[in-house]
Amino acid sequence: MATAAATNLFDLKGKVRRNPAAYKNDVLRQINHWDSILSLMKISNKPNTTRQRTKDLQELIDFLCAVVDRYPSEAKCVLQFPSNLLNLLDEHHETLNTAIKKCIIKNLVFLQLKNLIDTTKLLSLYFRLLSLHEKVLRFEIYSSIVKIITAINKRSKNETVNRSIQNYMFNMLRDENETTVKKSLSILIEMYRRSIWKNAKIVNIIADLCLYHKSSAILRQALHFMLGHKSSLYRHFKEDELKKMEKKKLKSQVKDLKFNARRRRKRMLEIAQIQQRVDDQRDEAEELIDGDGAKIDLSAIRSLYDAQFFTEKLFKRLTANKYLWDIRLLMMNLISRCVSTHQLFLFPFYSYLLKYLRVSQKNITQILAFTAQSIHRLVPPEIIQPVIAHIANEFVGQFSGYEAIAVGINGIRLICQRQPIAIHRELLHDLTEYSKYKKDRGVQMAARGLVHLYRVENPDLLLKKDRGKYHAKDVDVLQYGEERVIKDLPGAHLFEQEEEILNTKVYVTKEEAAFLGITAHAEGEKAGDEDGDDEDGSDGDNEDADEDDGSAMDEDEEDEVYSDNDDADVEYHVVENDAARKAKKRKPLLVRRILSDKDLERLKELRVNNLMKIWNRERDEVGLIEDKESEDEIDADQEVESSTVLAKRRKEQRKEEAKNNGNNQKSWDEVAKQKGGTSTNKEKKRQKPFKMSKYGMQCMKKTKRSIKLRKMIMGTHKKRLKTEGKRANRRRR
Repeated sequence: MATAAATNLFDLKGKVRRNPAAYKNDVLRQINHWDSILSLMKISNKPNTTRQRTKDLQELIDFLCAVVDRYPSEAKCVLQFPSNLLNLLDEHHETLNTAIKKCIIKNLVFLQLKNLIDTTKLLSLYFRLLSLHEKVLRFEIYSSIVKIITAINKRSKNETVNRSIQNYMFNMLRDENETTVKKSLSILIEMYRRSIWKNAKIVNIIADLCLYHKSSAILRQALHFMLGHKSSLYRHFKEDELKKMEKKKLKSQVKDLKFNARRRRKRMLEIAQIQQRVDDQRDEAEELIDGDGAKIDLSAIRSLYDAQFFTEKLFKRLTANKYLWDIRLLMMNLISRCVSTHQLFLFPFYSYLLKYLRVSQKNITQILAFTAQSIHRLVPPEIIQPVIAHIANEFVGQFSGYEAIAVGINGIRLICQRQPIAIHRELLHDLTEYSKYKKDRGVQMAARGLVHLYRVENPDLLLKKDRGKYHAKDVDVLQYGEERVIKDLPGAHLFEQEEEILNTKVYVTKEEAAFLGITAHAEGEKAGDEDGDDEDGSDGDNEDADEDDGSAMDEDEEDEVYSDNDDADVEYHVVENDAARKAKKRKPLLVRRILSDKDLERLKELRVNNLMKIWNRERDEVGLIEDKESEDEIDADQEVESSTVLAKRRKEQRKEEAKNNGNNQKSWDEVAKQKGGTSTNKEKKRQKPFKMSKYGMQCMKKTKRSIKLRKMIMGTHKKRLKTEGKRANRRRR
């Protein structure tokens, strides 16, 4: 039996879920209570600011939204209550308390998932409320819209509903309110990232914002989307909005510690747990948004309708307006990425970049990376040569610093990696001389990287001393506009060579057979072997071999077959002459058989072993072309920066990690610097015991001096005493 009255709504919620019919009267009583509160709120038209009343109203709304679906026959539960809740938020969103509005927004989503509210009405209301001033509510509405659209397309995509929502959001992108446009854009990006609305139409509408919208924040957001920067979207949508909320929450709890000294330890543990929970949520969101790690998603760039028109318009906007520096960098990055992905021609872009290619320029490594990204095989060498010459004159020279020289050579190497014929022979020789630069290790490594690139691409451009013992000989250098056509499976000749070694059939002429001194098989054994081969010819690869080499096998039956006494597994088939032996040569690999997965793995292993043999390298130092990382993205920090700078940076990071981990032990360098330096080498020699120093090379040489040398040293010593005096070289103690 149900109780007459239930004071605890949380307990009542569990009882209703277990036995809805027994507690129907209690639920209807709470519905009537809700109706009376709603009528009072409509009469007063003022927000209820009492904290206790706000909390009671939140508990009542949470309870009713959780249990109304248990009574589908009651109109008050499934019809009146959801519509009243929706109308309350629509009509009184300006006067309601923020906590109550947040509670209603969250619970309306639950009612929609239970099919108690029309999706179109709810989404239209949420879209209108995106212009609210409270950040907390805007983020709650944003996450609710994302949750609703994801639920609609969870099992199967509803194209009709999706099309209507998309058209409504496209119209909102033209709104004058910047906040509304920003949130609508973020929803579109989130739906695209989750592959719910992943189509070219959305990409091109967002691309139009890059060309025409005036707001810097929206322009920055659209550029990040086009570039595939997922982590930056998370910082924009989640971290920026919730950072202040989390700080306020922790500060309020820390304030309570002053008034609860006895429970300080317990409260500190609770605060630590809350902070850990917040960090875990942030990590989960970053993993959700980053998806496949550090990979850059270029699907947006590839989905452009007219990439040439988009790139030209964006470049025109870049040159005509003076945006913030970070937005200009994003524009340069997007233009270079579009040019390389679609292999476009935008020659003024290279001359535009020249004014930024200076040693003193901010973010110079990124600009060099953008310059290299915009190069592809179809860019004429005449366009690239002035860029390379400018980088060499500006960065590489006797008056340049070590870091600048390394950065310049690395930038030239990245450009030549995409267009190897773009550099003059004389300039290449000058740059390769830095491979023996003794003042800085980073310059050496940058120059050696350039040398190794041309050992592979075009060794003839290098000096003979730089080609090395191991370089790509007889390289077919591609000229401008040429493409390498693959006629056969890469590495097929290596597979055939291995097959020939393992093959037991050897074709020899009669003279060679007589010279080898081999004996003939018995005809019966040979006939039996051939019959067995014919019977097994219906399996897998043998079937293909029989179909292709049938004529060759018929000819083999007519030849005399011999075996070597030393190796009984080898069969020597005697032919008339060399022409007959060539006629029996096996067909190409792709024609003769179908390769299995194991064969492809073995082929890949043979190619890697061949590269190790050619270049005299270890296994981790060589790789295949298909395993090479994409050339669309260049990491400015890792590929352009000097290796010495990277080593210093890693050292500083290790120090910071050691400090954060509580390891306060200092290195010897830090101790010496803090002390002000140690003693000099001369002071150390003076303090060295004579028993050790008498066996040094200097002392040993003195005992072996000739008489003539002793007289000469004595004469110079006397002259110095006359000119400088006895106290000139006096030792300081």
